[in-house]
Amino acid sequence: MHQKPDWLCPDRDARLTLRRFPAYFPAMRWIAVLLFSLCMIGCGKKNPQQADSATPKPAPTKAEPKTEEIFSRPVINPDLIPSGKVVLVNRNAKFAVLSYVTQLPSPGTRLNVYRDSLKVAELKITGPQRDLNTVADILLGDVRVGDEARED
Repeated sequence: MHQKPDWLCPDRDARLTLRRFPAYFPAMRWIAVLLFSLCMIGCGKKNPQQADSATPKPAPTKAEPKTEEIFSRPVINPDLIPSGKVVLVNRNAKFAVLSYVTQLPSPGTRLNVYRDSLKVAELKITGPQRDLNTVADILLGDVRVGDEARED
């Protein structure tokens, strides 16, 4: 049968004794220490980017865009004119109730009413105003629920 080397197994009396190591073991220990030292030296080096971090870098300057680039980009401007939606119409009394999302126009303001981007009527804000709703008199034209009212 094949026997294990002496340095791997305990004594035959089941007592642990000093193991005998092979002759190359001390050399392996020095090689391991040398490799570990080299690894630590390599990890301790600074990156080239970190080495230059002590010197301040100039701020990057933005190149002027070409004229073609300026005109090729779309420009979107918000529509700041408040527009309301007609929510109720009383043709006999000639008034309409308008609902707004943001601010209400002041009383006395004249509004144009549009349906499918066509002007169909004119209104004048008379009040009362409550929350984001207001009442307007119908001056000219035909107003229907769902039309858009805005100043021009």
